[in-house]
Amino acid sequence: MPNSAREKPAPSVRSVTLDQLVALNDEMAALARMGMPLESGLMELAGDLPGNVGKLAGTLGQRMAAGQSLEQAIAESDDLFPPFYQAAIRAGVRSGRLPVALESLSSSARRVALLRRSIGVSLLYPLIVLAVAYTLFVFVVGFWVPVMLDAYDAFDLSTAGVREPALAIRQSAVWWVPVLPLVVLLAVVIWWYRSGRAIAVASQSRRWFGWLPSLGRLLRMGRMATFAEVLALLVEQQVPMDQAVVLAADASGDRTVSAASRQLAEQIQRGQTGSAAFAVPAGFPPLLAWLIVGDRRQTNINAALRQTADSYRGRALRLADWLTFYLPILLTVIIGGTATLALAIAVFGPWFNLLYRLAWAQ
Repeated sequence: MPNSAREKPAPSVRSVTLDQLVALNDEMAALARMGMPLESGLMELAGDLPGNVGKLAGTLGQRMAAGQSLEQAIAESDDLFPPFYQAAIRAGVRSGRLPVALESLSSSARRVALLRRSIGVSLLYPLIVLAVAYTLFVFVVGFWVPVMLDAYDAFDLSTAGVREPALAIRQSAVWWVPVLPLVVLLAVVIWWYRSGRAIAVASQSRRWFGWLPSLGRLLRMGRMATFAEVLALLVEQQVPMDQAVVLAADASGDRTVSAASRQLAEQIQRGQTGSAAFAVPAGFPPLLAWLIVGDRRQTNINAALRQTADSYRGRALRLADWLTFYLPILLTVIIGGTATLALAIAVFGPWFNLLYRLAWAQ
């Protein structure tokens, strides 16, 4: 193979983001549907597509023009494209339905991108409330606390266990007042950057999106829709079921299902699927497992897998609509409500305690 085909992309080419993955997928799917050679089409697109997308298209086009297949060109860009994307390309090429596999992956990427933007918008108002509450808390520490301590002293009430912590917080304000907002801002910036990478489509995205049960469930439904759809493509091309299951699971981007698919493939190879020894591997969707091993007639399996994919995708869309409406309310209650409650306790707690102790002192 020529040395030029082995060269890595230029350092200016960065790892793929969600939007870039969708844009590149759409262009590649269009080229494949029109029957145009991918290598020449991608090289032409390199001049039309902006920024990093154009550079990625040009890199892939050059490698394919040098004699590599699309699978090889993507595999040599493993520092740019996540593993699940490479598996999706392999599944699309092997099934002879590359456009369908790319469009299924684009659908999942668009769903994650939409979810990311929805979370970003939903966080805006709670963060404003948090900023206002933090500003008022700084005011409380700087001005309200000394006033309350003087009131306790004026009425000869003990401040044991209160004065020292209060003064320590006030004296250390020079450090935590600027640091805490910077930490929150840095966390938001890191989340926004990391959640925008293409790897967010995979199950590792739980750390970026799975902090609410509904978000993790939505992403898993999208990955299972991709799994079912890609598996239907492979079965249609009569790829052996044990190989098809593993390849479709890898293309879905779900690590748990990918690991479980290898256990299922071993049972299929050993012929255990029709015996009492068969057991659904932990982490593998039971519905899909029994669908895969239950009926071996190709027409029935393909129809059932596509219907299952549509079902998963429909549930994901309904849940996405639900989150779009309720997520801003939920985040406002959690973040804004917690900040407001903490501020109310800091302001009124000492005051109510002072009134309570004065009432019992009479």
